[in-house]
Amino acid sequence: MSEDGVIAGVGGWRVLRIPCLTVASFPRLALLAVGLTFVGSVAVVCAQEAPVKAEEQITTLHVYTNSIQIPTVVLGPGKERLGQISQDKFSVSIDSGPWFHATHVRKEEDDPISLTILLDANGDSAKLFRGVEDGITKAKNYPLRPEDRVSIYGLDCSLVLLLDNVSADSSFRERSSAAFASWARRRESLKDTGCQEPKHLWDALEYVSGELSKSSRLRVVLAVSQGKDLGSKHTWNEARDYAESMSVAIFGLTEVPLNSDDPLPSTLDMGESIVYPKHPLSPVNIVWDTENPFHQLCELSGGMVFATPAKYVSGSMKSFLRTVRERYIIEFPRPSNSTSGRHTMRVQVDHGQRYFIRPVGISVPQLDPSIVADPSTVSTGPKDTPEMGSRKVMLKPQ
Repeated sequence: MSEDGVIAGVGGWRVLRIPCLTVASFPRLALLAVGLTFVGSVAVVCAQEAPVKAEEQITTLHVYTNSIQIPTVVLGPGKERLGQISQDKFSVSIDSGPWFHATHVRKEEDDPISLTILLDANGDSAKLFRGVEDGITKAKNYPLRPEDRVSIYGLDCSLVLLLDNVSADSSFRERSSAAFASWARRRESLKDTGCQEPKHLWDALEYVSGELSKSSRLRVVLAVSQGKDLGSKHTWNEARDYAESMSVAIFGLTEVPLNSDDPLPSTLDMGESIVYPKHPLSPVNIVWDTENPFHQLCELSGGMVFATPAKYVSGSMKSFLRTVRERYIIEFPRPSNSTSGRHTMRVQVDHGQRYFIRPVGISVPQLDPSIVADPSTVSTGPKDTPEMGSRKVMLKPQ
């Protein structure tokens, strides 16, 4: 990706026809959590459909894309669910510039999503697969909708497409079961042969992010993996950067040990430190690790990691899908002093300094300077638009 090149993956244009007016806009526009790129130009000229007399003056209305939207995970300090947060509580800062309030905030809820599930067999995650299958094929209060699209990939000696962009309609459970059965047969056939040149996690995540970029829906990856990578051509940070530019949020589902006699801690599937009830002051395993690249990749792309014992995977699948549906869509105007290149962004909630807040990344088109200079263009003044700061992104962190 170059700083002045057009980034793929913003999605196709959606055209809405209104009598005598054509409006075109991106289906979703958002900012990068760690990097934002402004590129290209946006301009739409609507058509006058009603016949007019030759001597009458035809008025042309120009409509420009100017609103940016970002799906954002917002949880409590312990990654617990929160009640509804008021719109006026959300603020945004770009490049450490002045904080400004979002112009509109709503819950994601039933917005259509494109979900890719990546089953990584290279890190002792096989016991999780059955629970994932149960979580999407047998769950009550089904969290997916017919408008959603789901793909499933298996990762072992190669990256195998098991289910390709199918609707989550009434036939989805059966088709998913067939995909998981195919994956089980494949893994069984590989037991005796082994992998001579196994494929690796970071490369796989980068590939599926690119495939998801073709969708105009909200884009989500669930990586069922222990987060181990021993040979990718790309680093975890490159995979994270690419996912951000493609507006893909990556979530992880990983296994942690739990004594079979102990009940599941209530906070376990939300990424808390795991504490056995018998020893409430003795943490057994710390799920979040600032040195763990899998956790960093997920959170910096706008997702998070869910940790669970294998027998509780189905419940963690519900938590994952619920978290996706309960994200906030934060909207605000294009910054008045926006420039092309990479930009950082922060989101905060009033009185929520310790909240777990993770926005998704995207590339946003930069308005054509000739359009801005056109005297017929009606634009929002600087006082009504956010202002970027001057702090620049370090493209190659040391």
